[in-house]
Amino acid sequence: VNEVRVTYVPHCTFGSHSPYTLNRMVVSLNVGQLAYTFAITCTALSAYLVFKLGLTSRDAAQRNAQFRSLQLHFLIPYLAILLAESIQAPYLYVLYHVYGFLPGQISILYVVGLTMNVVSTVLTVHLLSRCDRRMLCLCCVGSGSLACLLKFSDNYLILLIGRLLDGFSAALITSPFQQWYGHEHVMSFDFPKEWLTSTFTLLSLVAGFLSVCAGFIAEFAESISSVTAFPFFFAILFQIAGGCYIMRVWPSNRLEPEHRIPLQEQFVKAVAIFKKKPVVLVLCTIHTLFESTLLIFIFVWTPLFVHSKAVLGQRISYGVVYAAFMSCALLGSVSSRLYQKHVMATRVICASSCACLVALVLAVFVIPSSPSDWSTYLFDILLLLFCLFEFAVGSYLPSMNKLQTDLLPPEHRSSLLALLRIPLTIISCGGMLFLHSGSSDWQIVLMGCILLSLTTLCALLLHLVSSRNTPEQINDHFVLKLNTNVYDSQDDEDDLPQGLAIG
Repeated sequence: VNEVRVTYVPHCTFGSHSPYTLNRMVVSLNVGQLAYTFAITCTALSAYLVFKLGLTSRDAAQRNAQFRSLQLHFLIPYLAILLAESIQAPYLYVLYHVYGFLPGQISILYVVGLTMNVVSTVLTVHLLSRCDRRMLCLCCVGSGSLACLLKFSDNYLILLIGRLLDGFSAALITSPFQQWYGHEHVMSFDFPKEWLTSTFTLLSLVAGFLSVCAGFIAEFAESISSVTAFPFFFAILFQIAGGCYIMRVWPSNRLEPEHRIPLQEQFVKAVAIFKKKPVVLVLCTIHTLFESTLLIFIFVWTPLFVHSKAVLGQRISYGVVYAAFMSCALLGSVSSRLYQKHVMATRVICASSCACLVALVLAVFVIPSSPSDWSTYLFDILLLLFCLFEFAVGSYLPSMNKLQTDLLPPEHRSSLLALLRIPLTIISCGGMLFLHSGSSDWQIVLMGCILLSLTTLCALLLHLVSSRNTPEQINDHFVLKLNTNVYDSQDDEDDLPQGLAIG
């Protein structure tokens, strides 16, 4: 369907579980056309905000030629690997669906990958203290490439092995790369730690634009070959290119022996932080609930749009829909960076979690309980709501990263975030296993609404405490101060250290 369609919907319900009906003439665009419009518009607007409003202004770091050289040596292969990871996203569920697996079998494949990821994340904390970081980066590339290769098989056991490799690769895609760069930045080149922000801000912005490109690359790969697994071949190419660059250019580095801490001791100290600083517990609760919802959304959006083939007469462009989502997230992230100096991060988290909640609540009413009740109009509305959700996610992430930098002790940050993967995975896997029916997934979206409701309440609590207490007070007591005459003392030794831990 390549033209604007005019569809008459005599009694279009927002799902049989909803009392609301429509009885009117509806002018509706094809979902792919609407997604393409969103992707181009939001990406162009994001580019305007970045280049015209000074988000890429050259600071002292960018005027240093040696620093720019190190930055490029880090960003070129890492962005290629991140691009490869994004290319896989649009067609993963579709691939399993095309192979003929039942919804329950597909859920198990996802759960296996997530379970392997949480185990590997905990293991990564240990490996980073013992092994060469460059070698771990190459392990990420190798396991990710092999996982993509195995997806060309429709054998369920082979696909399970591929998901195990996916989980292992995903656990290595962040910390080893960033710690390698941190070591080179501070220890090898003796650049100021303040310049680290320049690199990671640039990384975040470029990765956002590349994630939009990844959707179009995946769509191009699938369309020219008519093979659903072909986007994974493109992912292999980018991963191999990044891996070859790392082997050729990156030097080896590792944590010095005097800075190594046993794995058990790392996690014991990380758990002790929850008791010592309750604000960290609240922040981690928000992170866990929100990330669980995000994992559920990543899983459920594709099966919801699978039903479009029966309505539109052809399969929608999943890569373009993914690009639309990523462009909205990019616009939200760029917009958040513009006002983060003037608005408290906790306020942004409250607003973004509330916006996500509204989007998913409305989506619950839009999703029919029967596949036969879908219409072009409902798909368009669902796409709009999911784009709103992604915009709010994009606004949320920079603020959460800022709060984690400010409140989580840098020497225990990796351990804390690894521990959070455990409840996060349990929650999301439970929804995938028990609520994914294949005919209607409004129940699993409703679960996301419940999680976001709890997220919003915790975010509101954190904001109230942060706005009524000084940073020193919330680091220690986390008191919701109702009387402005009350003063809580704070020992100097309780101050949270700032910056990135480099060893």
